[in-house]
Amino acid sequence: TGVDIKGHIVPNKYVQADIYGTGRMVKLYLVPGISEETQYGPHARKEISEIGWVPLKQLPGWPGGDDSKQKFVDVRPFVTDLCRWVEEQLGNSRSRPSSSSKQRSPSPLQP
Repeated sequence: TGVDIKGHIVPNKYVQADIYGTGRMVKLYLVPGISEETQYGPHARKEISEIGWVPLKQLPGWPGGDDSKQKFVDVRPFVTDLCRWVEEQLGNSRSRPSSSSKQRSPSPLQP
């Protein structure tokens, strides 16, 4: 994608799923705090057709979501845990007493 996320990755901030049905879990790291103005793009032929921001409700399987006309590959297995993580983050931001309090990283979510 051409975006350097060094310094933004928290090793225990991920969701995981068995997307290939082999019993081997694939981790999707959650990297909050990246600006929506960041430009992304494929760098190799046949790597991926398009990279960009989409509203979460357009992801396949998102509760109460829209039917998106976009093509998502191997996203659905992560949606339930991603939704749970987002709800936790929203709950944390609503209940946080002050911005100076220490925020604990959520533990990895498992299906």
